Amino acid sequence: MRTVLSEDHGFWIDFRSSYRIRMVLVEAGRRLAAAGAIVDADDVFHLGSGEVRDALADGGDQQALVAGRKADLERNSPVRPPMLLGTDYGPPPPSPLSNALGKFFGTPVAPAEAAKLGKGDVLVTG
Repeated sequence: MRTVLSEDHGFWIDFRSSYRIRMVLVEAGRRLAAAGAIVDADDVFHLGSGEVRDALADGGDQQALVAGRKADLERNSPVRPPMLLGTDYGPPPPSPLSNALGKFFGTPVAPAEAAKLGKGDVLVTG
């Protein structure tokens, strides 16, 4: 599982629980590696929660399972998912709210027009 941390709401609120769960898994990985159930402590991240629990309870060897999952990741690493699934119907039609906000705040400057503007230039739209 990959998670990007940034110093905003997600960092201070949402990721705090992810961090605590990760610390539990890191310690479980250390214990399983010390017991010989996995080769490296980070291999714990290739196991499901039930597999980690069972390995901690009975010390079962998880090395073959981890090796198989690492091989699957390596084999599938070049695969890139499509940017879109299904049919692209284009942008949604404008809503009455977006029309009202557009009239109040003005519409955004088109990229081609914005590129022509220099520093300090003012674009007047109708």
